[in-house]
Amino acid sequence: MSSYGSAGFIMMVDAFSDSKLILGILAAVSTFSWIGIFIFNLWIFYQARNEFKSLGGAKAAGKEFAKSSAQVAYDNRGAVKQVIIDNKDTIKRAVVDNKDAIIDFAKDHKDELISFASENKEVVTRVAMENQDTIWENREVVSSVFGTRQ
Repeated sequence: MSSYGSAGFIMMVDAFSDSKLILGILAAVSTFSWIGIFIFNLWIFYQARNEFKSLGGAKAAGKEFAKSSAQVAYDNRGAVKQVIIDNKDTIKRAVVDNKDAIIDFAKDHKDELISFASENKEVVTRVAMENQDTIWENREVVSSVFGTRQ
């Protein structure tokens, strides 16, 4: 007797209608167990969703990811620097191709960028000093993002 993928419900109905009490009870246990597990999983999903939202959702997760990524990059700055040097042309091309999107992102996250820079002044200062020519060449962009004077 096939249950047709109905968690034993059709089998239970057939068994009770054919007066097969033991088989009907087993099918009923299977059916109601499946329904219980389904409801429990919905409840777990709901709880996980509420927990995620209470922690700030995707925005907070993104901020935490950015912070941990920045820390990993800083901890591995020698290797990161070498990767950047090895891929300088590709990175430059990607930045030029996505300049407007990068500027919009920076404008939208200006406060977070300033906060991050404030928390990491030594690193930001060192990177800025090492790249002052590039920053100077792009001063209009920097000015438009941070609203500073040239």
